Amino acid sequence: MNVTCPAGTFSGSSVNGVHEFKGIRYATSERFCPPTPYDYPEGIHEMLEDAPYAIQHEAQLETHLTGMDYMNYPQEENCQYLSITAPDHDPQHGKLPVMVWVHGGSYRNGGCDAACYNRRYLALEGDVIVVGINFRIGLLGFLRNHDGNLSNNGLLDIIEALKWIKRNIESFGGDSDNITLFGHSSGADAVRSVILSEGTERLYSKAIIQSDPIGAMNADRDDMSRKMLEEAMQMPADADVETIRGVQLSLRDHVTEESLAKHLIFGPHYGLYPLPKKEDFNDHLREMAKDHPLMIGTTTREVSSYIYPNKTLTFLDKFPLTGWYIEKRIIATTEEVFGEPSREFAEQYAEAGGETFHYTYRWHEHQKPIGASHGSELTLLFSADYLPDDADLLKGTNKQEIHDTGKNLRKIWTTFARTGNPQSKGIDNVIDIRQM
Repeated sequence: MNVTCPAGTFSGSSVNGVHEFKGIRYATSERFCPPTPYDYPEGIHEMLEDAPYAIQHEAQLETHLTGMDYMNYPQEENCQYLSITAPDHDPQHGKLPVMVWVHGGSYRNGGCDAACYNRRYLALEGDVIVVGINFRIGLLGFLRNHDGNLSNNGLLDIIEALKWIKRNIESFGGDSDNITLFGHSSGADAVRSVILSEGTERLYSKAIIQSDPIGAMNADRDDMSRKMLEEAMQMPADADVETIRGVQLSLRDHVTEESLAKHLIFGPHYGLYPLPKKEDFNDHLREMAKDHPLMIGTTTREVSSYIYPNKTLTFLDKFPLTGWYIEKRIIATTEEVFGEPSREFAEQYAEAGGETFHYTYRWHEHQKPIGASHGSELTLLFSADYLPDDADLLKGTNKQEIHDTGKNLRKIWTTFARTGNPQSKGIDNVIDIRQM
């Protein structure tokens, strides 16, 4: 299938009921510089390969949970690519809603075409177009700029991707006036950062924020960021990719910060373009919230996925006293980093005039070792087809149950994308939803 849009003419694939166009470049950049828009030369360009990932190192948690090793995937310094999945049929009700996925990975890892982000089921069942975007992360995306100062270049990449989608998506059958941003973990935080950014109001219409570690982002990060920048500045500006990976690992391994900021060392910087200072958030929200419905929430045991790869803690959890203490710490840290800050942002957004829905995800919350952990809802949204049969995320369930339950969860997400209202109070024993 060929599509001609303002950015060029692209040839995609048609398989399993969807059209896919993978690895379309939306921007390019010089090292440490903001992105610039990219248009393709004349001719038909085949878009059949996964979008290259950002420069990154191994992701131990993701590998433990899913068996995926991001180091086995192509990586590229200028990783400003996006991939589009659309239903393989003529729209029944005009142009289709668009959902833009922002991947997580602590601003250090991940990519939009990872096997765990299978966009097909959302697109087919919800009759929506789903776009995944890649952007610079880590040192190149969220630490230094060309002048040696702190940088929000990764956030600027995401905004540039939204501009591309706004300008081109109607050629793929999408509604450029009905774009929903959704993301998980650091991807959710990136979505929140887009909401808070200057000049983004017309680039999207709705947003879904899943398990945003707001507590880590709202901690005092200035001293940590300054020390990291000083260390990064010792690296030559023209260092090769392997050197960049090494410096990034060194930064991660030598952080001495004791506040919640230590849980998310890379990320957007408040008060640095395009983000306002924290004390100006309310003013910004009052200007735009009423026109942009929001759904935001967390799981009940977010941090269990971080604790249970530790064999010592897994062993101690088998005993009543130590098990009780570990569970207490899981719940307390979940609340501190994710739960309470997300509810506070939901309240802040609602008070600013935005239609706001808050959810709590609890499916299999008492199933050890993981339960309703950080990222456990992603298998329902995107499928568990990729998981090895012995994966921790499958403990207490199976792929068919995940698919069946996921169909109901996907309906909530795509209904919100279509209408701005999930039109549901949730799913018994899976997710609770309330309007703020």
